[in-house]
Amino acid sequence: MRPETPIRIIAPKVDPYTKEARTRPYAEFDVQGLGIESIEGQDVRSAPPVRLPSLIEPGALLDLYVASSGGVVASESDKGLTSLFDTPLVIVTDLLTVQLVRS
Repeated sequence: MRPETPIRIIAPKVDPYTKEARTRPYAEFDVQGLGIESIEGQDVRSAPPVRLPSLIEPGALLDLYVASSGGVVASESDKGLTSLFDTPLVIVTDLLTVQLVRS
């Protein structure tokens, strides 16, 4: 079975008077739950949670890259075409989890 980790939905608090939120809701997951220790030669064991791109759907393939800040960024994959970067590939499942496809 492929390593997988749950997706958390983060909903911002709404001001009870204006009925508006300061930020938009988003989804995130922990890269450590997938057993990934390094990406592109950089240690990601203490990286903050990875935000999923907005409007992501189950079945989407995502490449994981390291940002200049040391965090991990998820970007929609080019459907498995060859790339200059050897990055992990994950898939979003319909059970609100992310599964590791390629490390």
